[in-house]
Amino acid sequence: FLCWRPQASTQYRMEEDGQGLRALSLANLTEWSPAVMRDGRIIWMRWEYLDKGADFGHTLWSIRQDGTYPELVFGNTIIQPNGYANGREVPGTREICCTLISHFGDLNGPIALLDTDQGRFNPKAISSLTPEVPWPGSWPRNECFRDPVPLSRDLVLCSHASRDRVDLYVIDRFGNRELLYADPEISSMCPTP
Repeated sequence: FLCWRPQASTQYRMEEDGQGLRALSLANLTEWSPAVMRDGRIIWMRWEYLDKGADFGHTLWSIRQDGTYPELVFGNTIIQPNGYANGREVPGTREICCTLISHFGDLNGPIALLDTDQGRFNPKAISSLTPEVPWPGSWPRNECFRDPVPLSRDLVLCSHASRDRVDLYVIDRFGNRELLYADPEISSMCPTP
């Protein structure tokens, strides 16, 4: 346990019946939010401090399902934003949708698209779908987003906090947003179609 709230966790796989548990990664720091890509690889946020400062060590990586060929997807040398969480491929494009996050706090921030055709180390490849939310340099408590799930080229399902509670929204490339669900008692996060 180094910092942030969760304990260290790395990627594993197992059979449907729970047997055959096997490590896919031997990372010494935490890995978050795995998702399966169109080609079968797994994309996730890798946390690492190796040969870099602590402030920009949360980048997107991919790995084959058998644990071979780990590869950087985006980030690694970009100082601002500090990190990228919940990366998911955007249908019909080569873009990755994610939350831009700060080094500390939680996985909240603006929702962005990463145009991987512009290069994996290029800050100009980042475009925010929620430009009213500043790029994180601290933990955003109000007016922040998280957990993006691209539904199509233009629509993204996500969690959104307009104050101190989180509700489920759909947003689009054009700056529109629509509330889908707001529980009267508790916040709602991590939407899954």
